[in-house]
Amino acid sequence: MENKIDLNFLVTQKDQIEQFERESLQQSSDIVNQAYSLSKESMRVAEVAHNSEKIMREIERDFSSTTNITNPTDMAFLSVAIALQCLRWFLLNKLTERTPEGSNKFEDWAHKLQKKVFGEQTPVPDPSPKFNPNFCNYHVPFEKIISTFSVPYDAIAGTKAFDVSGDGGGLSAHSHRYRTLGHDPMLGFVFGTANILSSTLTNWQFRTFFVSSSNKVISNASTIEMFAKVTDRVAHEPKALGAAVIKQGLHIVSDVYTTNGIPIPIVQTLSPQMAQQLGEYGLDTGGLLKAAGSAKIASLIDSLIAAVHGLYYDESKCSIHEYEVRTRKILTISNSIAEGSNILATAITGDIKNLDIGGLIYTFSRLLKDIDFITEIKKEYMGSSFNQKILGTK
Repeated sequence: MENKIDLNFLVTQKDQIEQFERESLQQSSDIVNQAYSLSKESMRVAEVAHNSEKIMREIERDFSSTTNITNPTDMAFLSVAIALQCLRWFLLNKLTERTPEGSNKFEDWAHKLQKKVFGEQTPVPDPSPKFNPNFCNYHVPFEKIISTFSVPYDAIAGTKAFDVSGDGGGLSAHSHRYRTLGHDPMLGFVFGTANILSSTLTNWQFRTFFVSSSNKVISNASTIEMFAKVTDRVAHEPKALGAAVIKQGLHIVSDVYTTNGIPIPIVQTLSPQMAQQLGEYGLDTGGLLKAAGSAKIASLIDSLIAAVHGLYYDESKCSIHEYEVRTRKILTISNSIAEGSNILATAITGDIKNLDIGGLIYTFSRLLKDIDFITEIKKEYMGSSFNQKILGTK
């Protein structure tokens, strides 16, 4: 019995030793396998690191391939965008084409609108009891305001005798736009309106002169007294103020795209010479309105193209950010080509006023923003792809 127990004990011990040996061998095998895998992974990572420049170039080519716009759909969008942007500046140039006074479409429209607002009026004969230039009483009858298209601050005759230009001379058909406050698109609604009510002209130095019914400067006047008289009149005859304001607005509209144009607001009070020189390069009120309108329309066209292009997004081909890069490439290239064609057309015609300043500013700002966006997306794409290479998931 005792020998039997000893034999069983030995068998048990032997089994435990064999089990231990098997587990040890398995652990050793696992350690060897892990060490091998680690060594293999280290070699792979080292190879990736060694060939990092080549891998980055491949990733960059992948990004360019993913975001290129040479496919038929994107090229169709690019063609449409270029056509719309070119049509934008072409039509705006036609619409805002400068033509001489008396034959300008805006002037004709303003006169027709004045007739429509005030009705057909029989011109008031001169002199009238309430409007005799010899009296210089700062008063123009309501009937005369609404029955004529002319404004007193258009006067040129007699201006030299009173140094209305402020530089020892008179006014000309061109210079009077830049030396009379009635033609300022902002100050004009104060001074121009008062001039219409009082048959006066106020120059850029805030000096005021009486103007006869034949639009001739006939004597000096007082700016302070002009406003005092106008203020008193408006309190008793508000309709006269309404008529003068409407007439002032229509006159600004009628002048804005004539050959001489009207100055940028306020500038003439600082330097009429500078305001006039800027106007010769199209940098006047008409030019600013055109530039603002051009930039806004360009933005609307881009928004339309981007919205429709977004409908063609396929998430199985690229991420939404990569697709947006394609959209932005279409918009940037189309704007650049359109503005390039405008510069070429301006050079050929030799008319600097045809230059699409608003479109150029918009395109430049768009270019800066899109380059930043594309660079950021490219950086994220390359960083993510390289990390995946290192981790072995790509």
